Amino acid sequence: MDFLTVWLFAQNIQPLQPGIYNAGRGYIEIARKGSRFCYRGSSRNGVTVASISPTANGYNIYRFNATLKQVDSRKLEFGGRTYTLIETTVNSTGALADCLNSKSTFFQQERFGR
Repeated sequence: MDFLTVWLFAQNIQPLQPGIYNAGRGYIEIARKGSRFCYRGSSRNGVTVASISPTANGYNIYRFNATLKQVDSRKLEFGGRTYTLIETTVNSTGALADCLNSKSTFFQQERFGR
């Protein structure tokens, strides 16, 4: 077991499951490379990619004021919504690959016009 797994177990936090999650029109992608996790969230307003770090209450998405929680192996809670796993494979290209390869906190946001 790596340090992250031991720490999560000690904090009684469900480990993040990489994949694509859906809640209505919103999508969340969780990607992992080693012990590094990154988030890509898509909505009608745009796309955000950010690094994720574990906390005592779940996972903090860099520069967000909300906690991401893995409820069980197929469900995530974020922003008052429950997202369901729809795909276990994530295409880690573009900003998501940049986030996974970064050695520091990462945040990139692209807003769509209305």
